[in-house]
Amino acid sequence: FFVFVNFGLNAQCISGDCENGNGTYVFEDNSRAEGNWKNGKLNGKCKIFYTSGNYYEGEMINDLKSGYGLYKTKDSEVRGVFNNDKLNGKGRINFTNNTIYEGIFKDGMLNGLGKITIPDGSYYEGLFTNNNLNGKGVYVFNNGDKYEGNFKNSERHGDGIIYFLKGGTLKGTWLNDNYISGPSDDNTNVVKLEEINK
Repeated sequence: FFVFVNFGLNAQCISGDCENGNGTYVFEDNSRAEGNWKNGKLNGKCKIFYTSGNYYEGEMINDLKSGYGLYKTKDSEVRGVFNNDKLNGKGRINFTNNTIYEGIFKDGMLNGLGKITIPDGSYYEGLFTNNNLNGKGVYVFNNGDKYEGNFKNSERHGDGIIYFLKGGTLKGTWLNDNYISGPSDDNTNVVKLEEINK
């Protein structure tokens, strides 16, 4: 996101106390920081106005986003708990194309329980690993059909069932998003197919 180094001749505190207090600092690239300072670093509630148009408002520790904050870019709005400049904990990302990520984040990516809503109205709710659908979850298509089951690398993979809006179900095993067989008690075929495709 940003690193405050090599301020240069044009970088300066333009108001208040930018060492130990509350002040406004303009950096060499004309980015501006307003807020609380401790030992010359942003600590506490702060605002950062970037020359790119990006904006951050929230808690900081030693020049890094840490605590609850809001980070805006031209493509997205991020709200949640930051740690070392990245979302870590509960958060939400609203993209300008109306895609929404929300849930538990680790190192800036969805990891754990979460939900992603797609602009066409479909959505997934369940387990994530590094922004990918991984584990058990529910995917609701924009036509009203619903898949409940296992996912791997954002594809249906393993046991699952589709509930069709018009009635009826399809239960069985998926491999890399393809339906391959009906229900299996021991899943022997799935294991063998996974091993072959590794």
